[in-house]
Amino acid sequence: MTPAVSFQTQHFNLSGLHGISDETLEMHFKLYEGYVKETNNLTEKLEKLSHSNGLPEGERLTFSELTRRLGFEYNGMVLHEYYFGNLKRDGGEPEKEAAFVAAVERRFPGLPSWCSLCPSWQIVFVVSCGNRLVCATVARRIRG
Repeated sequence: MTPAVSFQTQHFNLSGLHGISDETLEMHFKLYEGYVKETNNLTEKLEKLSHSNGLPEGERLTFSELTRRLGFEYNGMVLHEYYFGNLKRDGGEPEKEAAFVAAVERRFPGLPSWCSLCPSWQIVFVVSCGNRLVCATVARRIRG
């Protein structure tokens, strides 16, 4: 049996950013560390449950719930890594030629107009087919 992958907490040097306090960043770092820890715990539990012989009798509900919970914890880990990775000191304005900016400006009067419409937890991406802007709200992140 292959051992479970162990995820490591990444470290981000983001103190002193404009628009977000160091205290708020520390709170997010602690949340992130919890997501990494729980992702590892759940991965280990799922591996123990599902040895090479399959699930033990009567463990399907437990396995199902742990798998659902793993999705929540894993997503929290990855979303925070994307979030931290996109924060920059003196980040400035996006490049005007960027595909993302072009996609926003096709649907909205401009980037500031679009930003004012976005709730706090959004994943936004440009779909390569048709170069379309897609916004996905991640409302269930808070509830688990």
